[in-house]
Amino acid sequence: MLRNIMVLLTTAVAAISCLETDPRSSVLCQLDSCQSVNISHTSKVYELCQQSDHYQLNGHCCQTTGLKGATGFVGIIGLDLANCDLTDLRNDSFHNETFHNLRVLLLEDNPLKKCPSQSAFYSLIALSFLQLPNSCDCPGGPDAWRYVDTTDTSTTCRNQTDQCKESDLFDCDNCVMNGPGYKECHCRGDSYGYKCMRTGHFPMWVFVGSVGGSTVVLSVVMWFFTRRNIIKID
Repeated sequence: MLRNIMVLLTTAVAAISCLETDPRSSVLCQLDSCQSVNISHTSKVYELCQQSDHYQLNGHCCQTTGLKGATGFVGIIGLDLANCDLTDLRNDSFHNETFHNLRVLLLEDNPLKKCPSQSAFYSLIALSFLQLPNSCDCPGGPDAWRYVDTTDTSTTCRNQTDQCKESDLFDCDNCVMNGPGYKECHCRGDSYGYKCMRTGHFPMWVFVGSVGGSTVVLSVVMWFFTRRNIIKID
């Protein structure tokens, strides 16, 4: 029993060390521009971190200490960057596995030069509470969220809608959500193509042959016309 406990503790410590070596998550969790080192007890991220013994606070992040199979760390589930003097947010700030299970994200009270684009939240399928400056709209539009509330200080977006069920215009037998307002059609079995309406295997050799042949013909034509314009000097 003691040995199993030691193994679990060792794995958990190694997993946390893995997270801390991730430059992107480490910088965001310990952002120097934030007004305080730690988040307020009234923060939604703080409240989230009190819900389980497997959650722990790390600066402005709530991170999981549970295990994900045998691979170790699950990642960050809450991030409070309110009042952190942010003027810009890169579109790829959350585009890694560390933020795959992100549930709560607070970005209000920041002097952003422009609002984050929808692509900044791509693949955040677990995101259920997002707070932005009041000048910004919810990513994906109001139809991408169950509840949208705008006050004098912030815009709050809560609970993503299932775009695969909400949209009548998207016909797919295996529709998958991939963030606010994003949906993808994953083909089953040997189906492929537009709306997975084709079956069998993609004709790769035909495609490569046609593209390659067209390239060769175009190159020969360009070479011919280029040679005609060459002036010989004796």
